[in-house]
Amino acid sequence: MGYEVLCRKRGAGKVFRKTAGWVAPDVLGEVWGIGSNFNGPLARPTSDFSTDFFVPMPLDKKFAKIAAGFGVSIGITRDGTVYGCGWDGAFGVPGYTSYEGWVEVPLPEKIIDAQVRAANTATYGGSTMYLGESGTVYVGGYNKEGHLGLGADRVNEMIAPPEPIATLPPIVQMSRPSFNGTLFLTAGGTAYGCGQNSLGTLGLGEGVEHYYQYSPVLLPIDDLRAVFSGPANSFFIKNNGDIHVSGNGSMGELGLGYTYRTYSPMKIEGLSSVKFAATFRSCSYFLLDDGSVYACGAVDPRGDIYKVRTPQLVPGISGVKTLGMNWKQVECLLEEGGVYWLPLDSGGYQGTFVLISTIPNIAMMATGGGDDVNREPHSIILI
Repeated sequence: MGYEVLCRKRGAGKVFRKTAGWVAPDVLGEVWGIGSNFNGPLARPTSDFSTDFFVPMPLDKKFAKIAAGFGVSIGITRDGTVYGCGWDGAFGVPGYTSYEGWVEVPLPEKIIDAQVRAANTATYGGSTMYLGESGTVYVGGYNKEGHLGLGADRVNEMIAPPEPIATLPPIVQMSRPSFNGTLFLTAGGTAYGCGQNSLGTLGLGEGVEHYYQYSPVLLPIDDLRAVFSGPANSFFIKNNGDIHVSGNGSMGELGLGYTYRTYSPMKIEGLSSVKFAATFRSCSYFLLDDGSVYACGAVDPRGDIYKVRTPQLVPGISGVKTLGMNWKQVECLLEEGGVYWLPLDSGGYQGTFVLISTIPNIAMMATGGGDDVNREPHSIILI
């Protein structure tokens, strides 16, 4: 069984299960945003370029699906057309300047999904990957360390307009692009990866011969239903709900019970029925099929370090539909529609999630990256 997309039709309780080839729900939703407009991801005028917005507001566009990274928001229409706002270099539009509104991204086929990496000027900009209905992956933005999989001769290039990864088989799901390791899932449950891999993110084993995979390579793990990656580690979810991890674990963020790297995928014991995983700031969060959330890793890597080596149940939050994570916070969208957030400096998994939006009928949430120095993140929701 390959990766499957679950979508809840707005105004209805029925859940529709679709596979590769699905484009979008038959109802477009309004996009609302909250947080920092630095680089323009909230489609505001130039006068609001660096303004923080603490109350959700409409972004004057309707989409069927959304994605986000630091300084970037992406919307996909019902017919598979893609629009972006914010730092346009990160989503593959020539010009590399910020827009005050939405601009169409030039792509050759209908798009069913998008994943965005943080567009941080300290790391030479961000990047975006687009999944076409044919299973082709298109990439745009800054190809640092070859993490966009276009080959050794394209490393550190700005890719605009987006180009296909010609060496990949048809793909049904992909992780966020990550310098250390970007992941791609096939319908048959196998995974491919590319990127720097010096931390073991791709799970290819220990040794410098595995570094710098500039083109996607087949990874030594299968029977998968989803893949996720962060700045320094990867998560592989099996069809039975077990989760395997690889990469950096210095703060316990791999959940394996120790605090060092693993160069091959290792199973997290005692954690099952996992459907989503996210990691930033040396801590990891896991969403289970029953709507509960578990976490491990550093509580506050900038202050007193407390290493939680195995996943612990996050108290005070349940019925979670999806979660998002960035350098600053964790966000949870509940089945009932409310959005809760937890600042990562507030106490990690022991902190308290705070309700930030009671907007009903939220169908989807996308969390912008936020950088690791000064800039606040943004989030967008689809209603």
